[in-house]
Amino acid sequence: MKKQDGFPGQLSYVIPDRILSLIRQNPVCEDLYLTDIGYYPMASHHFRERKEGINQTILIYSVQGNGTINISGQDFKLSADHFFIIPEGIPHSYFADLQNPWSIYWIHFSG
Repeated sequence: MKKQDGFPGQLSYVIPDRILSLIRQNPVCEDLYLTDIGYYPMASHHFRERKEGINQTILIYSVQGNGTINISGQDFKLSADHFFIIPEGIPHSYFADLQNPWSIYWIHFSG
């Protein structure tokens, strides 16, 4: 069973579009701003695939367990106390290890 979200204890927040439009017009923060942020603890069966990529850069920081990030057919293993940045517009997928699923903080940012 693959899951995109819905993990016990998860936290996530998506910045509302009306706030993002104000941020994009602000010269102080228009070059770098968060769009989404969250935490998925012990994210067993976590899986996400974006065949076209997205219009934000993604930072995934693993605090526990393991997972894999795939970009252009190449797998990158992500273990505890490591992070990975997925550039904007890059097709990708990522998933938690079946035996030792990751606990991750994740941030989407743009600018």
